Amino acid sequence: MQISHYLPQLRTCARKQTPFTAKSLHAQILKLGLTQCGRLPNTIIDVYGKCGLFQDAHHMLDEMLHRDHVSWASILTAYNQANVPHKTLAIFPAMFTLDKLQPDHFVFATLVKACASLGAPRQGKQVHARFLISPFCDDDVVKSSLVDMYVKCGLPDDAQAVFDSIKFKNSVSWTAMLYGIQLLACCCDCGQEMATDIAVIHNGSVSNIANGCCKNGPGYATPLEAMAGPREKLIYVTCVYSGTGREKPDYLSTVDVDPTSPTYSKIIHRLPMPYVGDELHHSGWNSCSSCHGDSSAQRRFLVLPSLV
Repeated sequence: MQISHYLPQLRTCARKQTPFTAKSLHAQILKLGLTQCGRLPNTIIDVYGKCGLFQDAHHMLDEMLHRDHVSWASILTAYNQANVPHKTLAIFPAMFTLDKLQPDHFVFATLVKACASLGAPRQGKQVHARFLISPFCDDDVVKSSLVDMYVKCGLPDDAQAVFDSIKFKNSVSWTAMLYGIQLLACCCDCGQEMATDIAVIHNGSVSNIANGCCKNGPGYATPLEAMAGPREKLIYVTCVYSGTGREKPDYLSTVDVDPTSPTYSKIIHRLPMPYVGDELHHSGWNSCSSCHGDSSAQRRFLVLPSLV
């Protein structure tokens, strides 16, 4: 009765991403001695992961008396969602050493996603090899993830081989492969095959193939393509002193967002403005994705408007 009372509340926390409520519920569960009961421990790991509390999720995993595939898939997903995929790969071996468990299709998909985020083809091929000898070797979801990984790692032949082995191609697998065609400027022979495929394809995919095989301008043709693109490793953030009482020029900061970098999440450079009180407003490239169809456009300058 008590377990069924907390499960839907925890799932609501995960859906709405409310970490404080999740911790409050966890505290109540601890007081009642229900932490190790039924589906509660796995659900708590999942909730913490979706709320961005991956350290709490890992602590919950360590406290579990009986871990299963769901437990490991949840913690690995938590690290991926926290944008620290190198930790996903680092803790994966413990699944064998601690619990003698072999990965299932959910774990495989999570590992492949981590390799794609890191741009790590060697680790990705190791995961792929293990997948091929597993009972889940025909899982099309994992195969679609492998296509995405090989594309992002710059291995089009491997991506094509996996894509060809997918029995029931859907919008996910096609999107991954089409992105690879655009990224690597391959031929667009698969356009005719796509027209006869049973899969449901998003509107505009066919035209995107042709666009992707030609030289384009900066950015991406659609938001979907931008989401499928490689992760940024550097971001530029405007920082202002207005209202702080400090008489210093505003500056443009360069932030390292590469999870594999030793300076991850830190400011690695500051570009101060010439004068105090410039009050930077925002930043933008001289050519953005609105110029994607113009092959003559080049992204060369970062423009910093101010409110002087």
